[in-house]
Amino acid sequence: MNLSACESVRRGCATRIAALCVALGIATPVVCGHGELHEQIAAVSALIAEHPRQVRLYLKRGELHRLHKDWRAAAADFERAAEVDAGAADLSFRVARVKLDSGAARDAKLLLDQCLTKNRVHSAALLVRADALARLGQPLDAAADLGRAIQLLDHPRPEHYLERARLLRSVGGAHIGQAVQTLDDGIRTLGPIVTLELAAIEIETSTGRFDGALARIDKLLSASPRRERWLLRRGLVLEHARRFRAARGACVGAQDAIAALPARLRDTPAVRELRDQIRAALERLHTKETR
Repeated sequence: MNLSACESVRRGCATRIAALCVALGIATPVVCGHGELHEQIAAVSALIAEHPRQVRLYLKRGELHRLHKDWRAAAADFERAAEVDAGAADLSFRVARVKLDSGAARDAKLLLDQCLTKNRVHSAALLVRADALARLGQPLDAAADLGRAIQLLDHPRPEHYLERARLLRSVGGAHIGQAVQTLDDGIRTLGPIVTLELAAIEIETSTGRFDGALARIDKLLSASPRRERWLLRRGLVLEHARRFRAARGACVGAQDAIAALPARLRDTPAVRELRDQIRAALERLHTKETR
């Protein structure tokens, strides 16, 4: 595609975005890469020139500037929105996100406090304040906000549970159990998502709860059509527990599981890397067993 054709496509895209904003009552544009962001900002700017008292346009452009990491432009648009309508929806929340994104966590937290005083069930504000509190070195308060947000969200995401567990684990002590419980809550809600399972296994292994970690792995082993990675994981947990003979058995089982794979699967880069990890584990175990 030549330059003039590309420019024609970009102009057409910007025109369609502007038309869509009008048709849908200034709906939020779809955000993609930086080029698309520039086009969307230009489209909304054109609408602002036609409708300078339309507060939603400033909110839309402010969000686009924030996504583009232009904090000053975002703040200016939100200030203009406040001048047009001081009661604009979620204005303090929007400004708080800009503050947080630009590194002003304390200012963001104060604005979010105000937002949540007005609306205690604002799940997005709770998530953002949790981020601010974590940056301010208040992990338990951050975990509390995340816990409330998870309860309010219709569709919490795995990363919400992972972050809450990370925060609780960072405090240590009795909060380790709460971290594991958070991950179990996520697994019950979302299903056996591997990232949640692995996080729980890692916490239990690193804190000496080896039987709990092994029970999780055994459950995953029984449900998985591909056993080699979980067998190696089992061997690594047993190695941490200093059960070297059982660890060797699990690693040999992982080797056997690889050998049983179809040829097309045995020689993939991922399986070759796994084979190297198994070999290294067996060499370590041999050294430890002969000491």
